[in-house]
Amino acid sequence: MPTFRDDAERPDPRAVLRRIPLGRRVVVRSLIEDGERATDALGELVGRDEASVRVRTRTGVVRIELAQVVAAKPVPASPAGVWRVAPFLRRGGVAVLGEGTLRASDGSVLTATVDLVETLLRTGRPVFVLGDSDNRDDGAPDADRPQHPISVLPHLDAPGELAPEVLARAHREIEERVGRTVGRAHVHYTDVRPQAVDAARVFGWQGRVFTLPPGTDEP
Repeated sequence: MPTFRDDAERPDPRAVLRRIPLGRRVVVRSLIEDGERATDALGELVGRDEASVRVRTRTGVVRIELAQVVAAKPVPASPAGVWRVAPFLRRGGVAVLGEGTLRASDGSVLTATVDLVETLLRTGRPVFVLGDSDNRDDGAPDADRPQHPISVLPHLDAPGELAPEVLARAHREIEERVGRTVGRAHVHYTDVRPQAVDAARVFGWQGRVFTLPPGTDEP
């Protein structure tokens, strides 16, 4: 974990977080347990408002109250900045990505993820997006690109939850699209929401929490 300088040498962490562009890799130290101890969040700065910032860590997006921040700084890109989730998706017979894997917190499309999807498609692997296809803007994968993801569920009633019946509907549609029976364990699913990944695992899909490569610059 990156280290911080002594208190006397540190700049105001709130000012630091206001200056750092969204999408940059950061480490943020904040107080927890009523100030009894501190914890570090290492990942991409994906959102902020007057009272808090959001950091996409290896295990998901965390919201950190600015009032609890005691230190913050940008972190250089890792020289080993590679996709952790790509080998996992390649091992599956079918790759499924949650809608949040394609979009930053401001709604803009993550071009790095689009490139990952196209790489998977070029290998002949079916790729699907589990989410709301009506929620895309002009930055989404389009006809200018050779291939693009297919939306599994054009209208997901409760995008925050992945109930068994929702996953069953998605699985049936996957089988209809590919024209064959697909074993549940052959579907490899990734999402920014750990609870969604857990639900997919209970259903029988293989699941892994989605993270961008360290140092990825996104708008």
